Parts: sequence; structure tokens; C-alpha cells
Amino acid sequence: MRDKHYEAERGDRTRNRFALLVIIILVIVAIVNHVRADTKETPDRPAAEDFFLESLEGEWVRLSDYRGKPVLLNFWASWCPPCKEEMPAIIEFASSHPDIEVLTANLTFTELSLDRVAEFVKEQQLLLPVLLDDSGTVARKYGITAYPSSLIFNQEGRRVETIVGQTDLARLENAFKALTKTDEKR
Repeated sequence: MRDKHYEAERGDRTRNRFALLVIIILVIVAIVNHVRADTKETPDRPAAEDFFLESLEGEWVRLSDYRGKPVLLNFWASWCPPCKEEMPAIIEFASSHPDIEVLTANLTFTELSLDRVAEFVKEQQLLLPVLLDDSGTVARKYGITAYPSSLIFNQEGRRVETIVGQTDLARLENAFKALTKTDEKR
């Protein structure tokens, strides 16, 4: 009799754990869908908040300087393996799309030294503008919580997509192809 009670109680715990797991999965799916919906811009939304960052070369850059052109803004850190792995795709994308402005923003506030940033740039043969987010202000402004992350802005300066995590050439091509189609409909 005791064994039947034990088995019934064990079965109840298994069902409860399964139900809890299903609830957790549903909550995660809801959060992901909410975040995706939030990062998609519509034509009714205003232009993205501007920023003002110094480049590795000592020049000051604003996002609004590039109005009239689509922009890819890639956030990275020198210590981040996926950042290293994706950088060749970012560089290749930039070289094959001179009509798209490609900027890179180093998460300098996470770096041990500026020398490491310069070393990364040299190793990657990164000839694109490297902006230094030394206080993390721009990363916080745009909700960057995972590295690497890439933001896509249309010609009007509206953020139209956020790519969280490592990307590749095909994903970038598709994102900008979709942007071109959206702009052609207007």
C-alpha cells in the first residue's frame, strides 16, 4: 500500500515538473516575441536616438551624419570569440556594399585596455570606422546586452532590425534586401 502511495506521489511530482517546464518555455517564448516586436521599427516610429562617439582615429561621429544612407552598426569586444568569428563577414559585407555605411562600435567599457582594441583591429585588418563606447552609454541607449550585436538603420535613421549574437554574410544580405524592398514600397 505504501508503494502505491509513493508511486502516485512520484507521478504527481513528475506531472508538476512537466507543467512547470511548459510554463517556463511559454514565458520565454512570449518574452522573445515581445523583444522581437520591440526591435522592429515601423515607419511611424521616430528616428533612432542619435549618439556622438569618438573613433579610434580621434574623430567624432554621430549616427545622424549618415542620414540618407542605410547603416549597419556592429557592437563588438576584442575578448569576445563570436565577435572575432563574425568580423570577416562584417568586413566582406562592407566591401561589397559601398552604398551602405558600416560602422563598428567597440564596447570599450568592457576592455582591459585600448591597446587590446588596436591589436584586434590590426589582427582583423579592420579598415572600417571603429567607434569607442568607453562609458557604455550607446550600448545602453540601444539595449545592447549580448556581444556581438548589430543594428540596422534605414535611410531615415530608423532602426529597422536588431541582430543579437553572431551574424554572417547571408543574414546581413537578407536584412538589407528586406530593407530595400520595404523602402521601394513607399
